[in-house]
Amino acid sequence: MDYKLEIAKLQFESKINKTDTCWLWKGTMFQHGYGSFNWQKKHALAHRVSFFFATGTMPKGVLRHTCDIKNCVNPAHLIDGTQAENNADTRARGRTNPARGEKNGQAKLTNAQVLELRKEYNEQGTSSGEIARRLKMNQSCVYRMLTGKTYLGLE
Repeated sequence: MDYKLEIAKLQFESKINKTDTCWLWKGTMFQHGYGSFNWQKKHALAHRVSFFFATGTMPKGVLRHTCDIKNCVNPAHLIDGTQAENNADTRARGRTNPARGEKNGQAKLTNAQVLELRKEYNEQGTSSGEIARRLKMNQSCVYRMLTGKTYLGLE
């Protein structure tokens, strides 16, 4: 390993708290919870840099965390994979957000209100714009709700 790379590795390792299982990143964090490390004059995901130090190559695809801890940089917990595999991991581990309709924390309407508005839209011909103005909501949001793109599965 050349001198600059060795220095970078030492700087990297100084930002890790090694536990019995995970290597937790204690340096700068991106807003989404992953570690950030200044690598080759850019901000890089810390777990990708860790993978490089362990294998000598940057991952070709998405790095999947087997431990489900975003700030873990333990290379033994990282698997190079595809976005589809990462999404499958997310679903299999129950980490998707199943909150739909009124259960979504940002919902402004109950499911019952949406059903009434859909009835008004479909049977009475009230426009999405008119409904949006009445509700003081964004018309595109109201249109998606009325046409079933949001508040899915309501009958």
